[in-house]
Amino acid sequence: MATFNSDFDVAMIGGGPGGLAAALWCGDLGLTSVIIEREGLLGGQMRRIYNPVVNYPGIETANGTELADLMIAQAERRSGTEVLAGEALGIAESEHGVQIELSGGRNVCSRAVIIAAGVRRRKLQIPGEMDFLGRGILESGAKTGSGASGLSVAIIGGGDAAVENALILGRSAKEVFIVHRGRQFSARRELIDATGDLENVQVVFGAIATRILGDDQVRGLEIKDVNSNEIRQLAIDRLLIRIGVEPNSEPFVDIAKTPDGYLIADSVGRTNLSRVFAVGDIVNRTGPTIAGAVGQAATAVKAIYQQFVGE
Repeated sequence: MATFNSDFDVAMIGGGPGGLAAALWCGDLGLTSVIIEREGLLGGQMRRIYNPVVNYPGIETANGTELADLMIAQAERRSGTEVLAGEALGIAESEHGVQIELSGGRNVCSRAVIIAAGVRRRKLQIPGEMDFLGRGILESGAKTGSGASGLSVAIIGGGDAAVENALILGRSAKEVFIVHRGRQFSARRELIDATGDLENVQVVFGAIATRILGDDQVRGLEIKDVNSNEIRQLAIDRLLIRIGVEPNSEPFVDIAKTPDGYLIADSVGRTNLSRVFAVGDIVNRTGPTIAGAVGQAATAVKAIYQQFVGE
């Protein structure tokens, strides 16, 4: 891989498990690499897992940050990958490589790119949502823990994440409201049954949040019945939003996507651009896992090595 004037053999966009695993395999195969991470801090969504991680093969950790730190240390020892803080604004493929446009005006050239940019939590897009970030809108029930003692908490959503957080917060909060626009949960049955055993958890089906109320912090939630359009208010002290995720795919305009924005890749991670691969949550709408991202990254690096070595 010696004829194209590139900065690196492989550039990874995203420093979560997919990007870190790709860096590790680049090191093993003798490929120079760089991780481009928007936040500068490696680990991605793993740093937002506050529960124990017990289903990653061979390793159990107290939380996601602990697992991220293990992966980072291993990648640093074995890969020699560089890390650039910055946001990828777009990519352009040529015959011999890919150019990545970064925030701040810098461009990075590589022979191949692995997009491991992951997903972000979907927002409600209602008045008050941005105003009360850090002032009553919670990041995680597990992170909050006993900090919800004696408080009224509303959780918006109806899947596993919403119901599981209701269980966690229900152990200490005075009361927990689960507000769900549907008429039944999509969460696993065991979570639903466990929530039903908590007397301080109330479920409000068939309702959507329309406004977050408060002064210096969250004081209430305005909700609307989806059938009658009746509006009422819940007096709350904290709010947790768990309405799913969406992929960080907007910068990649030339890559084929599903209708909901997930990148489309084949069995080795190759997109419709021959030198651009995608792995992890940004391609996996139905079953995103840390283990899945790691395995896809390993496969993509091997495919890149086989395709481009000797150019």
